[in-house]
Amino acid sequence: FDMSRPGSLKVEQVLGCAGADCSAAAAAASPATYLDRDDPPMLLLHGAADDQVSPEQTLVFADRLRAAGVPVETAILPGVGHGWIGPDLASTRAASLDALRRTLDFLQAQARR
Repeated sequence: FDMSRPGSLKVEQVLGCAGADCSAAAAAASPATYLDRDDPPMLLLHGAADDQVSPEQTLVFADRLRAAGVPVETAILPGVGHGWIGPDLASTRAASLDALRRTLDFLQAQARR
C-alpha cells in the first residue's frame, strides 16, 4: 500500500532502484499516494502472521482511506500469513473460507447501496 514505509518489501529489488532514487520510485508505486474521496469502498483483509507484508500496512492504509473519506472495512485474520496460509491445511481452509465470506458479504452490501 505504501512502499515508502520502513519494512515495505524489499523496495530496491521490487522497483529496481537504489539509495535516494528509491524514495520517489516508492511513492510513485504506492497506491497510498493516490487516495482521494472518489475511490470506491474497500475491503482490506490481511493475515495476522504475514511475514512478507506487515499487517500494520493494512491498518495504516485503512486509516489513510478513512482520512480521505473512503469507506473501508478491515479484517486481520488470526493465525495465518500471506495468502491466508496457516500452519496446517485446516487453518488455511478456515481462513480462506472466512476471507471469501467477508468478501461476498462486502460485495453484497455494496450492491445494496
